[in-house]
Amino acid sequence: MSRRGYIIFVFLGIIWGSSFLFIKLAVGQLTPFSLVFIRIVVAAISMQLFAAVRGGGLWRVARALSKVEMVAIIGGALCTYALPYFMITYGESRISASLAGMLNSTTPLFTVLLTPLFIRSRSNGSRTYIGVLVGLVGVVVVLEPWRSLGGVGELGYDLVVLFASALYGLGIIVQKKFLLPSGMTSVQIAALQLGVSSIIYLAVATFDRSSLSVLHLDRGVLLSIVLGVVNTAVAGLLSLSLTRLVTPALSSSVTYLIAVVAVASGAVFLAEPVTITFIVGSLVTFLGLYILNLVGKTTANSNLTG
Repeated sequence: MSRRGYIIFVFLGIIWGSSFLFIKLAVGQLTPFSLVFIRIVVAAISMQLFAAVRGGGLWRVARALSKVEMVAIIGGALCTYALPYFMITYGESRISASLAGMLNSTTPLFTVLLTPLFIRSRSNGSRTYIGVLVGLVGVVVVLEPWRSLGGVGELGYDLVVLFASALYGLGIIVQKKFLLPSGMTSVQIAALQLGVSSIIYLAVATFDRSSLSVLHLDRGVLLSIVLGVVNTAVAGLLSLSLTRLVTPALSSSVTYLIAVVAVASGAVFLAEPVTITFIVGSLVTFLGLYILNLVGKTTANSNLTG
């Protein structure tokens, strides 16, 4: 990896990893819907401006979309932004930023599991299934489902965040199968999907005025704006740059750094406890992801046909 690639890799890991800290701090002052509403609308405006500067011609691109591509844009918006952002924020209203960040790192596992359902590909080797199995065992250890037995626990909030990670994986598949072959750039896809997501949130807020908190220019609102501009729009552009500089397998390894930053920031700034069980489960999950990365390096050039 070039020096520029390393710099982008580190900055991307720090920016995405810090998202969970910012969400935890902001959700104490805003409802999950209000926080995500601000984040998505601000991110959509930021990405539209960038696409305009780049000469993206979004209106022309949108008018040229086929029915299948339009459905894919809407479905991708739901899977990549609208639903997972709300789910993670809702989950963090009860669980730690460290745990949310760790669970979010499982997106590659779900991508591997869901891909055969939507894309015909070469048969996965045994190493792939071993990686998925090891990763899922690690997730179970992290979640500690036994802690909820006999009482009211937070397992439901954990599973909401985990489901958000699965949606991210599905969003990647939708983009790969239906949108990238259309010739649209990744910036155009992101701008359109964020635009659709913002329309969805604006519609909900219009028909249900109670869904939005009374907003004041306080820490929660400022952090939500930062999440929109930096942790969504800017991070998305950095991700595109990283993808151009390194292999897909290496690019996906930023997952590890995101989880580490989320856990470290939660422990340092929020005094969140990091138990031995959490550490062991995280290491087992990382081992599963590492095995998948090894598979990715050896099959990076394999052909996928829709």
